[in-house]
Amino acid sequence: MHLLPAFDPYVVGSTRQLDLVSTGPRSAISRPQGWISPTLVVNGRIEGVWEPSPQGPRITAFGRVPAKVRGALPEGAVIV
Repeated sequence: MHLLPAFDPYVVGSTRQLDLVSTGPRSAISRPQGWISPTLVVNGRIEGVWEPSPQGPRITAFGRVPAKVRGALPEGAVIV
């Protein structure tokens, strides 16, 4: 499990060539005006996006997040 930052090279390169996006919309990752969102990556697949907040990352998952992944999230992380 990784929380990759916005414009991470793995995300920029892979979303155009490989099917690494889980079940979520690509529009949540590659947004208007060329913005590439920060992403939640689990086992090499993009499983959600996240945004920083003062309390910790706010994660929008594209599907169910297994308990093992939830346990590995940084302190203060919230799945919305």
